[in-house]
Amino acid sequence: YIIRVHALYLMYCKVFNNQAKDSTGGFYSSHTRLNCVVKSVIYNNTGVYGGLRFIQGKYMVIHKCIFYKNKATSYGGAIRILKIDKIHILRNLIIGNEASIAGGIICTTLKSVVIMNCYLCKNVAQYLGGGIYISNFVYTNSSVMVLESIFTGETAEQEGDDILVKNVWKFYLYNIA
Repeated sequence: YIIRVHALYLMYCKVFNNQAKDSTGGFYSSHTRLNCVVKSVIYNNTGVYGGLRFIQGKYMVIHKCIFYKNKATSYGGAIRILKIDKIHILRNLIIGNEASIAGGIICTTLKSVVIMNCYLCKNVAQYLGGGIYISNFVYTNSSVMVLESIFTGETAEQEGDDILVKNVWKFYLYNIA
């Protein structure tokens, strides 16, 4: 799916068994001011980017979703986020996803990231960031908060099995297991 709208609400959806040779396996949205993905299941999607990919927007919420066995040949097995000002990833299950970089979640060029009450299990990155990879090269006041989340069995061959954070202004890690 490729969508360009002012506001996107993806609720109670199943996105599964899709394949893309040169794009996102599951769901892709670009230049959307508000993105909300709620109580959806994204599984067994394969592409250059895995389950979900969002590019350029103001605000995003991913809440109470399941990401399972998505595969990316490049970035973000489950979720790939690029150039979104603020994102909240809350109460999600992210299990068994694979990618070259960031088996679970990759967020780049963002102002604010909050990941809270998520469960990440057995996500695999061939190179960097098995569970989460966050990198920011643009904003001087960027902040990342990873709160009350559980990581188990995340692997990355080079660096950052659970979480890999680079080039952010502020990084908060609280009550992680």
